[in-house]
Amino acid sequence: MDLNRHSSRALLWAWQLFDWAAQPFFTLIATFVFPPFFVTSIVGDAVEGQVIWGWTSAAAALLVGIFAPLVGNYADKTGQLRKWFILFSGLGMVSASGLWLCQPGSTYALPLAILFVLLCTLGFEIATSLNNAMLPQIAEPQQARQLSWTGWAYGSASGIIILLLFIAFFAVGDNGKTMLGITPLIHFADASSGPARLTGPLTALWFFIFLLPLLALYRDGKGAHVKRPITMPTSRPASALPFLIANTILSDALLALFVFGGIYAAAVFGWESARLALLATALTLSGLLGVLVCIPLDRLFGTRAIANVCCIVIVAVGIFILGLDPSRLWFWPAQKIDALGLSTSELAFALASLMIGATSTALQAGLRAMFLPYATTQNAGRSFGFFALSGKSTAFIGPMLVSIAMAYFDSTKAGIALILVMIGIGALFLRTKPNTTSETA
Repeated sequence: MDLNRHSSRALLWAWQLFDWAAQPFFTLIATFVFPPFFVTSIVGDAVEGQVIWGWTSAAAALLVGIFAPLVGNYADKTGQLRKWFILFSGLGMVSASGLWLCQPGSTYALPLAILFVLLCTLGFEIATSLNNAMLPQIAEPQQARQLSWTGWAYGSASGIIILLLFIAFFAVGDNGKTMLGITPLIHFADASSGPARLTGPLTALWFFIFLLPLLALYRDGKGAHVKRPITMPTSRPASALPFLIANTILSDALLALFVFGGIYAAAVFGWESARLALLATALTLSGLLGVLVCIPLDRLFGTRAIANVCCIVIVAVGIFILGLDPSRLWFWPAQKIDALGLSTSELAFALASLMIGATSTALQAGLRAMFLPYATTQNAGRSFGFFALSGKSTAFIGPMLVSIAMAYFDSTKAGIALILVMIGIGALFLRTKPNTTSETA
């Protein structure tokens, strides 16, 4: 049964809203706020904490890579995608809320933090895979690519707003006040750890509220104006292989980059949580702008060309960042900029990070859009499960190798250099043209 025109438009909007709902997990828990807190407060040692976080992220990625295809395939066979979507969404919300229990100094803080990070990553990632699988069922083929880009833009905007809300009303500074100079909305017995632990319940509440429209509108097998399936390219095995290899390598590298980006700023420049939160907000804003710029460029040049350019920019800017530290900007001594409270090397790092934020977000969005022609309405769950598999099954390798490199050289920069090598290799596979015209240009 097709939905009427008004309802189908509402369903398409609700599908895009999922990225908005889920983004706090990726912004607060997986990237900017909780990882530095995990390293500096729960573990208490910068290098050891980074290594443990790296292994935790690797294990979580491996679990997603194993379960995403299995769950997607079972959802396709039973026609119960919605049920599994609700189940793993619930897992993500419950386990994220459990991060509040990870009080530094507690005997169980570290094992609880590892357990809840594993479970909420599994929940949110598989829910995301199943949400992707809904798109071929609810949208016409020509709509799907545009919706994929705009949905990612929704997510980037959500990341900005949730970070601003966190900084303005919850993140406590040295004076016991928030950035707005007010008492936090929630009283924290331990102001040094309470805001970071609050990211879990805050993520769960945000996700629940904005997930409701999709749960109300989506029903299995009742898509909006689905007149024909997105057909599989006849030469799929040959043409998809380079893309899947590229997606595997690039996903590994981007995961490691996001995991260790905030940690790198804290370890090299000694940035505290408030400054890291501001950087995170700026990075998320640059990511949103990157996606918005790429939406019209996609129509002109194609997704593949955009992805190749993004890889080149990330590697070039990353090499530039490796030449920065608190005392120097490559071959020149760093100077203090009193008006900004930063050194020239710190300012250069912040500006370079914004460029990486824009291009890495656009690259992620582009990879999802490039895969859409390989998913049919009949096997979308399995297809996007394998898409998640290609991005997650070896994703433990990226954080693992970075952790090993940092531990061996006792340097965070060694791990970042390895990430840049991985992105370069992934870009080489991404440049391979498919044999079919069905794939995104």
